[in-house]
Formats: sequence, C-alpha cells, structure tokens
Amino acid sequence: MKMIIFRENLHTLATLNAKKKFLPNIYLGIKKVCKKIR
Repeated sequence: MKMIIFRENLHTLATLNAKKKFLPNIYLGIKKVCKKIR
C-alpha cells in the first residue's frame, strides 16, 4: 500500500516539474511571437 502511494507522489511530482518547465517555455514562445509582430 505504501509503495502505491509513494509511486503516485512521484508521478505528481514529475508532472509538477514538467509543468514548471513547460510554462516558462510557452511564455518565452509568446514573447518571441509578440516581438516578431511588432
């Protein structure tokens, strides 16, 4: 039982880290597009 919970926590941590890396990339992409439009 503990192992399952542990794995779930690892999974959520992994997704959180992925989102942290993913969001800044989107933000930078939008900034680049805005600069191109101007």
